[in-house]
Amino acid sequence: MLERSVRSVEPEWPAGLEVLEARTYGETVLYYCLGPDDGAPGGLEAGAGDGPGHSVG
Repeated sequence: MLERSVRSVEPEWPAGLEVLEARTYGETVLYYCLGPDDGAPGGLEAGAGDGPGHSVG
């Protein structure tokens, strides 16, 4: 997600980044994007967050 002023021009997006939706709230626009590694539900790869300090079960 990217937050910008509605007064600024839409950014040039990097290759592989797809804008799913843009929503305007007053003076703010939010761009909801999908990147090339965001195929898993919720945009997280399987096992993400299972590193040190995270317990399972």
